[in-house]
Amino acid sequence: MSNHLHIVATDVLGNAPEFCRWFFEFTAKCLNVHWGRWENL
Repeated sequence: MSNHLHIVATDVLGNAPEFCRWFFEFTAKCLNVHWGRWENL
């Protein structure tokens, strides 16, 4: 069972940490709405 990602990418502008934070935050929010949950994913 995996709980993390392994991604190989080049980020010359340094935006990857902020993008990942935003992406995972809103993915979790969408999944919680889909499953009718309100706790942490």
